[in-house]
Amino acid sequence: MLKCICVIDGQGGGIGVTLIKYLREAYGEAVQVIALGTNAVATAQMLKAGANKGASGKNAICRTVLQADCSSVPLPSPGPTPCWEKLRRVSLRPLPRPRPLKS
Repeated sequence: MLKCICVIDGQGGGIGVTLIKYLREAYGEAVQVIALGTNAVATAQMLKAGANKGASGKNAICRTVLQADCSSVPLPSPGPTPCWEKLRRVSLRPLPRPRPLKS
């Protein structure tokens, strides 16, 4: 079964795009990358970068990260809310070791 990594980003999705490209380079298709955007533009950009699936909005983020093996949140924390507390707990899970990059 593939490891599931959620990449969460907002606005234009620029940081998420960079992270997804790195994940694809490091892990290839050995992981499933789910793009979670705070808006449709961010999600669309991350899907173009190579994410397997995507969803937008606060509810989609809060529900999806609970099912993921790992989460990346390149957004500043808005404060101690139940959703962000769940994100913090989920994001502490370790990733599998990446394959060595080809020179």
